[in-house]
Amino acid sequence: MTTQETEQQRAEKSWQDGIEAYNDGKLERAGAFADAEIRFRFLGDVKRAGDSCSMLADAQRQNNQLKQAIVSYQRAVKLYQEAGKPLNEASSVLSIGHVERRQAHLDKARNAYLQARDIYRTQQDTQGLGHATLALGMLRCNEATSCTR
Repeated sequence: MTTQETEQQRAEKSWQDGIEAYNDGKLERAGAFADAEIRFRFLGDVKRAGDSCSMLADAQRQNNQLKQAIVSYQRAVKLYQEAGKPLNEASSVLSIGHVERRQAHLDKARNAYLQARDIYRTQQDTQGLGHATLALGMLRCNEATSCTR
């Protein structure tokens, strides 16, 4: 077995460990995604490295580690840009908006939602465009506070 194959197996194992921890609700063990990211980047699989960052961010978000989640989503965005995966990029940007809205950073949330909307529009992804538009509408409700009453 070559070093490349061994490293690929290790990356896949870290990814699987992260998935199992995430699915079992053991979010403190989701750090396996950070290991997977490093290994996938080493292998040149930038898209899978981005997936690992995104999953780590999802776990951090569920664990109320909101600042860390934003950093992880931002790292995922950069990796998806490098990999040429605009829909994955848009999804991570949209998630950043959700975290910012949760923290009541409404201007940052709006900027993220608009950025995601623009990417989805450029890619002609109607479902993603719908998600971004809905998020912008919910944000307007947050700002007006009358939508929740």
